[in-house]
Amino acid sequence: MTFSTRRLIKEGISFAVEGSGLLRRLHRGHVLMLLYHRVLPDEELGRLSFSRSTMVSCSSFEHNLEYLRRAYEPLSMADYLQRLNDGSWDERRSYLVLTFDDGWSDNYHHAWPLLKKYDMPATIFVSTELVGEAQSFWWEEIGEIFQALAPDSTKRAQARKVVESFLGAFGKPGEEAIDDLIERIKSLAYPRIRELIASLSPLVNRSSSPSALTWAQIEEMSGHGLVRFGPHGARHALLPRLSAEASSQEILGSMKALASHAEVRWDPVFSYPGGAYDARTVEQVRQAGCTAALTVDPGVNSFRPPDTFRLRRINVDAQSASSPALFKFRLVRATAEGLL
Repeated sequence: MTFSTRRLIKEGISFAVEGSGLLRRLHRGHVLMLLYHRVLPDEELGRLSFSRSTMVSCSSFEHNLEYLRRAYEPLSMADYLQRLNDGSWDERRSYLVLTFDDGWSDNYHHAWPLLKKYDMPATIFVSTELVGEAQSFWWEEIGEIFQALAPDSTKRAQARKVVESFLGAFGKPGEEAIDDLIERIKSLAYPRIRELIASLSPLVNRSSSPSALTWAQIEEMSGHGLVRFGPHGARHALLPRLSAEASSQEILGSMKALASHAEVRWDPVFSYPGGAYDARTVEQVRQAGCTAALTVDPGVNSFRPPDTFRLRRINVDAQSASSPALFKFRLVRATAEGLL
């Protein structure tokens, strides 16, 4: 089945669902939490061939907001938690909470103006030690390096040998999927990741520019009142892969960093980096003083969730955001997955 055929099928299903009112019924009395990462100009998104599951275009994001503003009652994360406590919700309505993970600078440059335009509250979960760094996020650097190397080039073969010295064999020569490679690199400790990037960088002609928010940008958005912030670990490490001590440091470090900036409005709600969590991680986040935590497990949330430290979110990517029909199909499918 071709990509265009699959798209037509999804759009047909979406129109049927919209006409039947199924989406509205599925979400009535529930809270839809959406997860975005990056919002990029259309032309910039078009040139990137990696990590598209964490990107949407500016035009797509605006179309998403137009629909969401009409169909849902938007809440800030703080509003949702307050309603959990006092029971002040209407089971006939559908609610929405917008979230962003990582803390990309494009959240300030491109997402925030649109959030203000549509008066949509949102929470940005930041990996605090990456705030204001001079280089890109490490996974963006890896993606840019391999995208710049032709699959059958001598330098691509050299890059492969470098990576194998850190990770062992992977994929077929010249056919390595960049996203799969990034997933494998997540198993390395952060200092080793920086060593790997330093070893690969001489193979390409590129300069690393800042891609994370700065504290000044975070404070400016906080001052406006529409956007709040939350902890997402110190360096975006996958917490279950760390020792208990290192995992605790990641959690507490990100919370302390936010608390140390008096101008930053933040909530004690944790977003698990990479969506990775286990029983130990959940307990550490609870013990750190958080009141809730967010996963990337698909589905919607009720106002009586079984566990506020495993709240569900639906990730929005470049494809699902690209048309109103595909966006609604994504919401229906992810909601259904959460019921299974």
